[in-house]
Amino acid sequence: MPTPGIIEDDSFSDAERAADRRARRIMLGVAGTLALFAAVGVSLAVEFVSGERERALQQWQVRLGVVADSRTGDVSLWLNQPFATLRSLAQNASLQLYVGGLAQAAGAKDSEAVEGGYLRNLLTATAQRDGFVASRPKEQINANVESSGTSGLAITDPGGRILVATSGMPALPPQFQQAMAEAKQGKPGLVDINISAAGLPVIGFVQPIYSIQGDPGVTPSIGFVAGMKEVDRDLFSRLDQPGDTSESAETYLIRRDGEEITFLSPLADGSEPLRRQLAYATPGLADAIALDHPGGFGQARDYRGHDVLFVSRKIGTTPWVLIRKIDRTEALGEAERRLGIILAVLIVAVAGAIALSLALWKQGTSVRLEKAMSRNRAILETMRRTSEFLQLVSDAQPTAIATVDLAGHYSFANKMTAVEAGSEPAAILGKTMPDVLGPYRAQLYGEMNKMALKQGQAVSQIHRFDEQPPRTVRSTHIPLTEENRETGVLMILEDVTELFRERDRAEKTLEGLVKALVALLDSRVPYSSNHSARVALVSKGIAEEMGATPLEVRTAEVTGNLINLGKLLVPQDLLTKTSALSEEEREIVRRSLLDTAELLKNVEFDIPVAQALAETQERFDGAGYPKGLKAEEIILPARVVTLANGFVSLTSARAFREAMTNERACEVLLEEADSQYDRRAVAALMNFLFNRGGVEQLSGRNPTEDAALV
Repeated sequence: MPTPGIIEDDSFSDAERAADRRARRIMLGVAGTLALFAAVGVSLAVEFVSGERERALQQWQVRLGVVADSRTGDVSLWLNQPFATLRSLAQNASLQLYVGGLAQAAGAKDSEAVEGGYLRNLLTATAQRDGFVASRPKEQINANVESSGTSGLAITDPGGRILVATSGMPALPPQFQQAMAEAKQGKPGLVDINISAAGLPVIGFVQPIYSIQGDPGVTPSIGFVAGMKEVDRDLFSRLDQPGDTSESAETYLIRRDGEEITFLSPLADGSEPLRRQLAYATPGLADAIALDHPGGFGQARDYRGHDVLFVSRKIGTTPWVLIRKIDRTEALGEAERRLGIILAVLIVAVAGAIALSLALWKQGTSVRLEKAMSRNRAILETMRRTSEFLQLVSDAQPTAIATVDLAGHYSFANKMTAVEAGSEPAAILGKTMPDVLGPYRAQLYGEMNKMALKQGQAVSQIHRFDEQPPRTVRSTHIPLTEENRETGVLMILEDVTELFRERDRAEKTLEGLVKALVALLDSRVPYSSNHSARVALVSKGIAEEMGATPLEVRTAEVTGNLINLGKLLVPQDLLTKTSALSEEEREIVRRSLLDTAELLKNVEFDIPVAQALAETQERFDGAGYPKGLKAEEIILPARVVTLANGFVSLTSARAFREAMTNERACEVLLEEADSQYDRRAVAALMNFLFNRGGVEQLSGRNPTEDAALV
């Protein structure tokens, strides 16, 4: 039987081709069946394992939640007992009466002795009964200085000064003031757990005392019952779950202190209460998650760095959160083992299927492999020749051409790229942009690459580099895609230094032409000498004050310089006439502005000078000419130059009047705001003149007063 393969050569018979086709159909059918079997098996295995894992997690959520609810209830009961003791004292009629008596006695020693003695005995009996006593007796030390107490009960006045206290009652810490304020508002007055001077964890409670006739929440309190109590095994033992046999399960209390998490209870690693803290921002910390979402269930890392399952519960109105957790390995170990067995079976099954497929395909590989290798060799040769051709073409270009992948590594570079990097094209491949271009240019071009990829289209920008000699480079960045996904960026770096140098020379030539035309005008109209220069100066100042673009500022300045060019067409005797002009003569002078635009319309400016000149006779309210444009329809440079020309004319002497002061000229222009002139331009003019040194700049020019009527 012939070896199956892709037979396209005329050297094979029809029977061989038919046999080849049958063999391929059989092999494809078997391969498809095996692929379907493998896909179904994998799908069922994954579904089963996922279901088992979800069920195990749900079971542990329930188990951990039951324990957490139970322990939360016990801790809440422990917290309620001290508050109940203090409420009982605060509502004791005798205590209320004696506390009121102490407040009214105000220093009567006999009254204080009787009432204070009764209250002290009452507090002492209550403290011994309800656990407000120290775990070890209070001792005397040298120099008759008592050691700090840790537990006790006290009665204070409304300001927090202790009136009566049991033996061992420590001085009230500053936190008691906040607790007293909360107690007045009907909230539990709690001084949270902290380490006492004796090195033991203590907690404080506060309850307001009202007079016998007083109404809580309405009448002022006459004092407070305050209690300090050691936080000992009586609380921490309530965190232990009776009958718990797990090895890694643990229940503890935490709270947030600023950017730290404080562990309030003893930990399984031996840490004592309040002796351990972790940063709240620790990534993946179960305790931080619990503080953010009390009452939830999750998987994260505990304070030891172990992966755990945990639930959390909020403890009443305290800042405490109770955590119940267990190591993930202990909780889900059995499920993970089952997963391992299933995966192992799956791997064996897939391996068997692959081996069978290889055996079936082995017979049909020889002819196909040879033909495929032959075709591949031809394709590779074609690709090699194409690559060499493209490399040759790109190397002949005067620009640097390169491609980088999404990670910023070079995948292609032409000769110019290598020359600028001081290397060879082959040596650049695989290197990063900072290695080839240096950190500054790599960051600059890297940002352009990101912009091109984000916009999905080519982007280009001009960069000037202050080096010796200075260089100007136009960089073009084109995103590369393959099968509708981005694969990199094509960078084309073109040295345009000479081009921009020529442009600068052209701009200087244009500037020289403008100066020559202005000089020609000044020689013909001596009375208006420097008028155009002053208009250009003021126009530039106004445009900059209005926040115009550099192109608009330059347009306004050049237009200001050329504004009177059309007077070259006005008869000489009319320009030098000192008596009043007739209306016809006035119209001739006014038309000179439009003549200026007509003279320059065929001059190739890179800025809209001709348009700006043509629109200087328009009015902001639309009553001007030649087109009746209004407001923003008039380009900004035209609006600016119109105002600047009006200002310079008003501040220049006329045959029939003296020159106006800058202040008076601004008042006249302001009256025409929103009619002839743009109000924003008038405001910008005033700011330029009086706040930006414009007056000084104008006076420094010593202009000849313009006697011509415009």
